[in-house]
Amino acid sequence: MTGRKIFDPGSILLLLIVAILITTGIFLYGRVRVDRFENALGREVPVSILLLISDEDSIIFSELFLYHHGNGKGALADIPANTGSLLRDEGKIGAIETLFVTGDPDAYREKIEQIAGIEVDFHLAVDLDHLDRLVDLIGGVETFIPNPVDTTLEGETVLLPSGSFVLDGSKALSYLRHGDPSETESERISRGQSFIRSLLDSFGSTHQRLSHPEVTRTFADEVDTDISLRGLPSFFEAMQRLDVENMVQLRLRGTSRLVDDQTLLFPHSEGRLFKETLVQTVNSLQSENQLTEDDLRIGVEILNGTEINGLASRTSQLYQSFGYEVVRVGNAEETYEKTLIIDKIGNQAAAKRLADVIRCRNITLQPAAADFGDELDLNADIVIILGKDFDGRYCKE
Repeated sequence: MTGRKIFDPGSILLLLIVAILITTGIFLYGRVRVDRFENALGREVPVSILLLISDEDSIIFSELFLYHHGNGKGALADIPANTGSLLRDEGKIGAIETLFVTGDPDAYREKIEQIAGIEVDFHLAVDLDHLDRLVDLIGGVETFIPNPVDTTLEGETVLLPSGSFVLDGSKALSYLRHGDPSETESERISRGQSFIRSLLDSFGSTHQRLSHPEVTRTFADEVDTDISLRGLPSFFEAMQRLDVENMVQLRLRGTSRLVDDQTLLFPHSEGRLFKETLVQTVNSLQSENQLTEDDLRIGVEILNGTEINGLASRTSQLYQSFGYEVVRVGNAEETYEKTLIIDKIGNQAAAKRLADVIRCRNITLQPAAADFGDELDLNADIVIILGKDFDGRYCKE
């Protein structure tokens, strides 16, 4: 017979299998591509998110947020917008802020990765023009204001009492834009980090409402982020797990210099110290021995027990970059072969975490420190006496 085609059942079955495989592959690819944030949460290493608060093309606060979903630990590292760096496209040294463009943070994000020495997984930026609506969307942000603010800036009267308050959108806007005119740079950074901590905490506490599809879309309209609409509910829920009270707060430290009529911050040790601090912070977030708020309230005294000039001062910068309070830097009365950590308050866990920063294993309690007499500062809780085994970063075995 001619004119009729006989279809092979085996061929039809093969085509069906191929079609199913293609459809499944497309589905799985789309799921992985769209749900990139959920996949990041399942990793063993912390998720890194660049959090930015800007005013048009000016950055007010620039924070690298590290979060480990397995245990809820987190850290904020402040990287000032006036950090000085080589701007390759311009062929000169300038503030990294000049790389920032509202709605297109890629160039700025790449520079942050270079400074931090780690890859930034996501970014979330909000401009002040949208911040007030974002804060109102989550029902306000609880913020502690240490000193009352009563001033007029740019024709706007700013009145903020001291204490702990839930700020609505307009008050949060004034607080971030103006703050306390008499505050130091360190206090300004602390203000920004405290606000962002409260913001993340509010995301967690309102995660169920924020995860409603319409509310999620409204949230996405107010921010610039590469966390997908599908991933945002996972982000909100993850923030419920975040241990806000024990978040580590770090900052990039350096030396300020005037370049082309602009004050730039150049990182200590050409940025190596900050990179090492972040590496150690990442390791801390993955371990059980994370620095706590109680650790960071400990007064640390650092004494130079070597003949290397300035060693104690440089080491104080290391501990300050971790958020520790260094109450005194000085010279020991004699030379030490091995670095010694003196625990004056009997907090062995805190002393060990402080010692781990420089890999020191020589720790003694207060009773054994009684022979030091007037050499130690009475206000210090833990004393570090640097010995010849300390190479400027770690104690040698």
